[in-house]
Amino acid sequence: MKLKKYRQIDVAFLIVCISYIVDIGNAKYALAGIFAVLYALIMAMNRRNLATSGVGSVFSPILIAIIILVGITIIKQLFNGFQSYAINETIYFITPLFLAWIYVSNSNTKQVSDMLDILFYLCVLFFIPQIVSRLTLENLQSIDLSSSFSPFESGFAYFFLLFEWLYFFKKQKKKAVVSLVLCVIGFKRFCMLAAVLLLVFSKIVGDNRKIDKKLVNIAIACFVLLPGITCIAMNSGFENWFYEVFGVSLYKFTLSRSHRIVMLMESDEVKYGLGSTTVYLTKAFQEIHNSRVEQWNLHNDIVRIFMECGILGSVAFTTAFFKAGAFCRATFVLMIYIFLESYVNHLFGAGSVLLWVIIYLMLSYAKMSKETAENSIRGQ
Repeated sequence: MKLKKYRQIDVAFLIVCISYIVDIGNAKYALAGIFAVLYALIMAMNRRNLATSGVGSVFSPILIAIIILVGITIIKQLFNGFQSYAINETIYFITPLFLAWIYVSNSNTKQVSDMLDILFYLCVLFFIPQIVSRLTLENLQSIDLSSSFSPFESGFAYFFLLFEWLYFFKKQKKKAVVSLVLCVIGFKRFCMLAAVLLLVFSKIVGDNRKIDKKLVNIAIACFVLLPGITCIAMNSGFENWFYEVFGVSLYKFTLSRSHRIVMLMESDEVKYGLGSTTVYLTKAFQEIHNSRVEQWNLHNDIVRIFMECGILGSVAFTTAFFKAGAFCRATFVLMIYIFLESYVNHLFGAGSVLLWVIIYLMLSYAKMSKETAENSIRGQ
């Protein structure tokens, strides 16, 4: 978009997004809150509401799932005691949802597409200086694929993987390849694998035809069962078998994730709903490492939701995201990636607000593009 075409809401939205990129502390949540309240009031005065917006089918199921998770948390805390950290977890879930929902409800397909392009350029702008500042012969020689270490590792890898998906969907191959290269430089091992697979299956990523509901239901069933199976597998018998077959300990292979699951299963502190696993692990590892700085989490959000909110929470969470996102082949691929990534990483919570804003914008853009194409066909 040219500067003269910027709308007031575009500028406000970009300011909020930049505040998350540069991380200005709690002030970024205040900015997000001001943005959401201000434009929600503007919509109300214009007799418009989020529920009737064109992309309500993307956001509504996720909002319902969040309400269910919060409801389960409240019930647990009524029996076990109040823990204020659940409020923070709720904010982490709600903030990106409403930011994207309000912006998309006030924008057309091209405006959402243009905003995603701007966010792509911003990510490049902030990522490149990080890499250049670390570009030394010593750092290049220290890259170790076997231990998944790189001085160039960056959380921007997640963003560039998403942009790779977006540009394959938009059939802008040059930008998709640039995103792929930047994702690989960011050196998140699962991201790198997913980026290469996206390249291989780029034709599917560009396909906005409907996905078979049976396939979506199978995916939902698999990701609902997976956390329970994972918890059952965390025993000494399975660990011994894994070592005998693969020659590496389960602890090392999972980068201590398996140990964290066992710690949580043996603890009586994971009974307060949202946030309880992270708070417990942080306290436990701070005592082990005699540190009060770093936050520790499970790095497996699918299991985390299962442990914090039970099977009901897991079903609601998984079903909602697939119902909201798997409306065509391209977005089904995106949801599969998100849930696989959530099985080995921490995508929901502190530090992931902007990531989810971009995901929601991409889902909205895909939905709007699909509806535009369908309306065009009907009009012929």
